[in-house]
Amino acid sequence: MHKKHLFTLLLILLALPLEWYGQRMMAVWFPSVTFLGYLVYWAIGLATLVSLITVMWYPVKQSRPRKRAALTASLSMIYLAKVFLLVGLLVADAYTFSTQALPGDTVPVQQAAFFAPLLILVGLVPVGALAYGVVYGAHDFKVSHKRIRLPHLPESWDGLRIAQISDIHAGSFFHKGGIRKGILKLMQTRPDIIVFTGDLVNHTAEEFEPYLKLFARVKAPLGVYSILGNHDYGGYHKWQNQAERAANLKRIKDMHREMGWKLLLNETVMLEKGGETIAIAGVENWGASSRMPKRGKLDQALVGTEGAAVRILLSHDPSHWQAKVIEQHPEVDLTLSGHTHGMQFGLHTRKVKWSPVQYHQKHWTGLYRKGGQYLYVNRGFGFHGFPGRIGMPPEITVLELHR
Repeated sequence: MHKKHLFTLLLILLALPLEWYGQRMMAVWFPSVTFLGYLVYWAIGLATLVSLITVMWYPVKQSRPRKRAALTASLSMIYLAKVFLLVGLLVADAYTFSTQALPGDTVPVQQAAFFAPLLILVGLVPVGALAYGVVYGAHDFKVSHKRIRLPHLPESWDGLRIAQISDIHAGSFFHKGGIRKGILKLMQTRPDIIVFTGDLVNHTAEEFEPYLKLFARVKAPLGVYSILGNHDYGGYHKWQNQAERAANLKRIKDMHREMGWKLLLNETVMLEKGGETIAIAGVENWGASSRMPKRGKLDQALVGTEGAAVRILLSHDPSHWQAKVIEQHPEVDLTLSGHTHGMQFGLHTRKVKWSPVQYHQKHWTGLYRKGGQYLYVNRGFGFHGFPGRIGMPPEITVLELHR
């Protein structure tokens, strides 16, 4: 059986019993509900189920970001609210069953009066959070400032300011005004160098075309340097043939150059100041997971950097740092990555950093250090999948290097 057929069947087998359970509890807790009420309940449930199956079989085109974002957000809100509500119903049902005098007793009226409004509130909380994440959180750009001390940083480079953005994912955008706000915030940091650490698009080069001129405004005195991420290779899109996929990748590479960004494909740029040089190396995507592309050639990228006082590496996937950089190249002082998005959900304050992604990815946000080597993981500029962010705002990082 085809994977889509199997998933569709499992979705139906799971959704219908859940809907039936929800109706049963509604009948017990709200005995005054009429036939029309049940009809509306099932209409919403079946419409949501049909929408999910339709999106799976006939995805909304990448060229329609507003429709895609609205549909994704709506389905997420409906189903997450239902999941919270049904979990609450199960807990309440278990409690009621444990307090019944005799098997088969119905839920006492006073218990129903207590649980019903509480569970409705529980169901509304995730809806509010998701709505906030889409309307406000998606473009609530935060600037993170970090000072990194490198003992062998030349005096002429002391105070170097590097701004980092990552994971643009232009195919998910639905609000140009929000993107302009982020770019303006980036340029207001007035860095010496700007770096972009991969994932320009979700699937195809055409996703970025409407934003090419906007991002062409991203400039820095000492240059803008970029790399590719796992999504940029087109591996998550169904192509007619390999030639079409290759043409798409070429267009993505060309767009970096059209914006004036120096795309580093397993290579290094040497920057000189006051007779001292630093190296900015960039590798293609390399991820420790078996599902991730492994095109990065670190040895090749670092060729010719022997005379550099400091080596800065751009590598999209932070798992590369632990798997290869630390073990094989202790001469790399600072690695800049993205990829995780902080899962676009969690809690990120000065004192608390938590997200479910941390149970999958050891290095997922912020600054890490091992010996004399540093890694910074940027939470991303855009978003993918869910069209918003909850407690994990998009990030512009400003790293200031000192002796």
